[in-house]
Amino acid sequence: MMQQPLIELTIMAAEGLKNVSFLRSRMSPFAVAFVEPYSKQSTRVLTKGGKDPVWNDSMQIAIPFRLLSDPVASLTLQVFNEGAIGTPVVGATQLLLQDLLRHAALKGNGEGDILTLQLFRPSGRPHGIIRIFLKLSGEGLPGLPRLLGEDLDVGCDTSSPATGIPVMPTMTIHNSAIPPEHPGEKYSYPYPAPSYVHSTYLPYPVQPSPRPSRSANNFLIGLVSGAVAAALLGSFFH
Repeated sequence: MMQQPLIELTIMAAEGLKNVSFLRSRMSPFAVAFVEPYSKQSTRVLTKGGKDPVWNDSMQIAIPFRLLSDPVASLTLQVFNEGAIGTPVVGATQLLLQDLLRHAALKGNGEGDILTLQLFRPSGRPHGIIRIFLKLSGEGLPGLPRLLGEDLDVGCDTSSPATGIPVMPTMTIHNSAIPPEHPGEKYSYPYPAPSYVHSTYLPYPVQPSPRPSRSANNFLIGLVSGAVAAALLGSFFH
């Protein structure tokens, strides 16, 4: 039986993170990696690590066979801040699994790559970077392009395997979960991630002008009637 491809990942460091801590105090960041949201692994929390944390924490993530043919299946990397009030997301990025698998199969030497990836805020705006070492292993790795219905192209450039892409809003997680004390341990968020809903604000409706009251109408009718009567009396005396 073919062994599942395995991601050997070292989350090295991040730079230029946005300070999302309460009252802009020094952040305590940690990073999370996963290919499936219910099976996540984390670095340690760097207490007061600030905007340029260095972790160098390693972990292994298995890629289920059912994800090999999924064109949107991704390795997701997220950076959080363990704060006094909640655990807000600092930035996130994704790498398509098929790009990583294709690159590893074409490269064929079993060596890993150091990647510097752009991080994105929940709004999609780029802010900060994360640096990782990534290596794929597995006995069936050389045959993966053919398994995916592709032909090996020996002339393909393998110097740049992938670049980070923004995480979809439904993938972004705000949660107060605390990561494990030791790097590489699995943990899960206790609640599903909330999706982002962008509301469209409608203009205030135009209020109709107030209708004149019945007493005002009666007053106007009385004025008109009095004017007509005065005109008739004047013409009578003349």
